[in-house]
Amino acid sequence: MLKLFCDRSISWRIATAVRELGFEVQTLAERYGEQQGQLVADVRWIAEAARDGYVLLGADGRIRRNPAERRMLCLSAARYLVYPNNNISTVEKLARIQDHRAAIEAAAEIPGPWVRHLTARELTPVVLDCDSV
Repeated sequence: MLKLFCDRSISWRIATAVRELGFEVQTLAERYGEQQGQLVADVRWIAEAARDGYVLLGADGRIRRNPAERRMLCLSAARYLVYPNNNISTVEKLARIQDHRAAIEAAAEIPGPWVRHLTARELTPVVLDCDSV
């Protein structure tokens, strides 16, 4: 079963619906508690979720550009599915997971580090510069 770790940009509604699709899902609040989940550093949850075999799911494209967070994506060999922006509806976010399920499952078999945009049409590889880490 594919394991997805939802960052704080993913609502509990999406996490619940994805779980109902048959994915194993964990959220920041489930892992760290509601209050601590809002405060935990991105580098920490990236490292810990990647270590535990989760594919990361979020809508924060800045993570791959932030030097410390990009470094952790690279060092932890994280696999990160990201919506290109967070201005799409919950229904659309869920539809993208449903529509691209086979591609998501195939990508999850590829060792990290990598980032893929979850677009309406496809999963699109995104450059993750690990050379400067």
